[in-house]
Amino acid sequence: MPQYKFVYLDDKDLPSIEPLAEALERELEGERESLKVKPENPRPEFGQQLKALSEERIDGLILDLRLDETPGTFGQANYRGLALAQEIRTRATEDKAYAFPLLLVSSQLNLTKSFSSDRTGHDVVDRYYIKEKVADDSEQMAREMVALVKGYSSIRRIADTDFHWDRLLGITAKTTDYLHSRMFEEFESLAVRPPAHEISQFILKQLIDTSGPLIDDATALARLGIAPDSPATDILLDRLTTFCGYNGFFSSATKRWWAKGIERFWLQKSKSKVPLRAVKAEDRVQILKKALRLPELLASPPIDKGYSTNYWTICRGYKRPLDPIDGVLMASAEPKPWQEPSYLSRKAAKLRVGRELGLKPKEIEVFRTTSG
Repeated sequence: MPQYKFVYLDDKDLPSIEPLAEALERELEGERESLKVKPENPRPEFGQQLKALSEERIDGLILDLRLDETPGTFGQANYRGLALAQEIRTRATEDKAYAFPLLLVSSQLNLTKSFSSDRTGHDVVDRYYIKEKVADDSEQMAREMVALVKGYSSIRRIADTDFHWDRLLGITAKTTDYLHSRMFEEFESLAVRPPAHEISQFILKQLIDTSGPLIDDATALARLGIAPDSPATDILLDRLTTFCGYNGFFSSATKRWWAKGIERFWLQKSKSKVPLRAVKAEDRVQILKKALRLPELLASPPIDKGYSTNYWTICRGYKRPLDPIDGVLMASAEPKPWQEPSYLSRKAAKLRVGRELGLKPKEIEVFRTTSG
């Protein structure tokens, strides 16, 4: 049974950080793959810490954002977590001993003060977690750790032969049109193959974490017109997984579905040539109930009176199906050519739903929040 070793680097006293490490290990007990998470305090000097990590032959590293606040086992460090992460990424381009996943775990306060305001820090870690929430989310974090180790291994293995994105993303001859033609432009012009962490972060942040070629379960249900709390959604999603589930990098930790596959699923099950986008939710569900023999399925009602039920996305505030015509674009980074924008319903924007989480409309869309 494979066991993947992570070092958890934090400047707090070891008894206070051991419970987090133990919780992550427990989540995968008895499964085919397990975790070994070793809590450690940082070495005082940068070079000492880098040498220690290379000698331990680890599969991944968990970092606290601040490593320089409290003297630990070896003394007080004179560097922070992101500085160490950046140096590891730099060395990984030259030395495979440093080519491993990096995860950031820190308090909400530190993440808000330092990490959220410094976007460059997002480019050196694969995933980041709020320390206060890890206890509740330890199973998901543990699965993501394993998925990252396996993903990095796949990147290295494929890179040692003839690198193909299709192999990494689970694309077959029948599904080659699932990917946008411009997705990999930034890599095609490179003289050398990018390091594993750049490939990992591209897939995670530009494909898995955004709607586009891949969509999450909420968006998949919205496109089929299904209410998020409808009975039999688990059965439906299982069938979707068989038909068009994503099975590439990181899929063992996060379920996604190919957007074009959802449309093909509809055309096959409905035996219709009418595009999914043109059918109202209540009609989509009536057809699917009969085709799939799932009479329990329920159509999702509109968020507000007068809203269209030609759903295609979700309102990020209410997390309910939405026709973009009844939404406003969210203030966020400009989507890539293969990505879809995020929306708030006009109602959610008007009532400032999710504003404390940073969900707000673009400036040019504010005037549309006066109705709905």
